[in-house]
Amino acid sequence: MKKILFLVLLTLVVVYSYAQKGDLYIGGQGDYITMYKDFGFGIRGGYNFSDPFQVNLIYTMTPTISMENSGAPDDKAQLYNMDLNLNYYILNNKSWGMSPVVGLNYLIEKMDWLSWAIPTKEINNLFGLNLGWDIKYNVTEAVRLHGSWKYSILKDDHSHHTFSLGIGYYFNVF
Repeated sequence: MKKILFLVLLTLVVVYSYAQKGDLYIGGQGDYITMYKDFGFGIRGGYNFSDPFQVNLIYTMTPTISMENSGAPDDKAQLYNMDLNLNYYILNNKSWGMSPVVGLNYLIEKMDWLSWAIPTKEINNLFGLNLGWDIKYNVTEAVRLHGSWKYSILKDDHSHHTFSLGIGYYFNVF
């Protein structure tokens, strides 16, 4: 059911984007994830449907996370995180804007560790909800900085805070 809801929402966003004129955003982003106490990096794409309304698709990864509490130095994890977020800029002018964020989250967690001297691998696929806040600053007419905080609500005690900072380029697609 969650996959169907995600695909329906994504389809509506794509169809609506072709019916509107707006700006497309493509850039890079860095994250700090509090649950794992580590940094990730990735890409961020966004589309402005109208002046205050924007949708963002974000993909970040953390290739190697040391698991400090495990007791073995070779234990590690990898994260791959995808977000589809909707922003409505309630404060929006030519130089900066602020927006609440609501969206969907898909997290893949791959863990490798030793359990009783036996190598063990585990992969968790988690769906959830994002709630947060986004700030943008226009460096030039086309170059913009983004900063955000989000709380991802995931099952199995995987809920976490993420702080992000990114830079990207806006251009008009029509």
